[in-house]
Amino acid sequence: PLSYDYRFNEIPITDFSNVYVLFSVLLHSLLVIYMIFLLKKRHVLSYFIFYYLISIFISSNILVDIGALMGERFLFQPSVGFSMAMAYILLLPYKLNINKNILRFLLLSFLITIVFVGGFYIVERNKAWSSEITLYLEDAKVVKNSAPAQNSAGSSLINLGDYIGNYADSLLKNKWNADIYVKEWNYYLKLATKYCSKIKEDSINKILFDIKMNDYNGVNNKITYVTNSLYWESIEYTKKAIAIHPLYHDAFVNLIIGYIRTGTLDTAEVVLNKLDNLNKRIVGLKVERIEELRDYLASQYHLKAQRLTNNGKLAEA
Repeated sequence: PLSYDYRFNEIPITDFSNVYVLFSVLLHSLLVIYMIFLLKKRHVLSYFIFYYLISIFISSNILVDIGALMGERFLFQPSVGFSMAMAYILLLPYKLNINKNILRFLLLSFLITIVFVGGFYIVERNKAWSSEITLYLEDAKVVKNSAPAQNSAGSSLINLGDYIGNYADSLLKNKWNADIYVKEWNYYLKLATKYCSKIKEDSINKILFDIKMNDYNGVNNKITYVTNSLYWESIEYTKKAIAIHPLYHDAFVNLIIGYIRTGTLDTAEVVLNKLDNLNKRIVGLKVERIEELRDYLASQYHLKAQRLTNNGKLAEA
């Protein structure tokens, strides 16, 4: 299936005991032998095979580590050789003693079917690219063993919750311009119902109804539920990423942010301390990043204490 990300551990490292590896080696070995055989006859098909093999060799990681295991973009150039070979093969029946009109009909039928089926799949796939949020959340369902993909989905849900919360703040502060915010806001609310099972469409309709009725307290309470649901969903994705890659620092960072956003500050502190302890074993994590998270967590503890104090809960504060 198509995805923007095939990183660790969607395509596990394997060896020559794997049947797919053996099949690939056998197939390409046969192609090399067949190319040499055709080359002696100066057959045009040998050029097409040669073009494919040279093109795909560049991104094969055999001689040079290109920093990626898999990507559709690596097949763009090799597919030219494949396409030329297919064009040659499809025209071979014209050399046979078969009615040309029948051949033309069969060939056109085949090509039209390919175009329509492929076109339909492309249109459907393009929907996932409508935004960064939709791309990350759609592809997390496809590449379930990719730690970066799962982490990006978690990060997208945090961003989605933040967008909805920020639009709510703007709406509450600028009640006289509600229509301006509702139009943009509605898009994010629909994404929330699509990608978070806890958020039902009727709850979104109730929010929009409260806006029409100018019940801004009702809006605020319902939005808090929506954003918290998204943050909890993001936590599940980042946990999956960490389960796949236990030393994945970006996933730890998003997990901490998710817990902070939900107000689960004690758990966020536990994860932050764990990340701090793992710091020496994690490549690429800067100390400044941990300090920023500590400052953010401390500010949230301070705000929580203020709220408790204002509510007369001095002991808890």
